[in-house]
Amino acid sequence: MLPNACAFFDLYGSMLAIYEDVGRHVALDKLLGWHAKSGKPRGFILASSRASYEMVQKTVACGVEMLVHDFCRNGFSSNNGRKHNLTLIGFC
Repeated sequence: MLPNACAFFDLYGSMLAIYEDVGRHVALDKLLGWHAKSGKPRGFILASSRASYEMVQKTVACGVEMLVHDFCRNGFSSNNGRKHNLTLIGFC
């Protein structure tokens, strides 16, 4: 198992896809590629890493409405998410 994973869940909580990689950005890129090819289903992303400013930007650009991650968000990520109506859920 690789150290970083990103999964996509539908609105009912069913996991539709999961991608892993050594880099957290690459894992997200793989998932967002799947999301685009799958017709952009509604749901949310669960990431096993902190949500950087760039990860928030990518998520917003792809039309995903919620990003859940396992580290507390930083100010830049939080402000960017709020600006674009992205729900960010972070936990420690």
